[in-house]
Amino acid sequence: NAPYAQDRIYLGDTQATYGDFGITTEQRGLAYTREDGQAVYHIDLSRLAKHAPAFAAALQQLEDEADAADAAMRARDDEYLNPRYM
Repeated sequence: NAPYAQDRIYLGDTQATYGDFGITTEQRGLAYTREDGQAVYHIDLSRLAKHAPAFAAALQQLEDEADAADAAMRARDDEYLNPRYM
């Protein structure tokens, strides 16, 4: 859709491992499966900057806003460590 129309997001990365007991596959991107059978995947964040720049920028903005909110909360908490409150 509009802001992310050209972005490509990779989901459900599968890894095959060859070992002593044969080949095993692991769904590294699969988060969980809902009761109705719908699969929910993690996003491969290592590819976002290159393949999904608009989505990566939106995700970075959300992280920056969360970090700013955390910093503001810590600053408010630090106010109570001021000797005038003790």
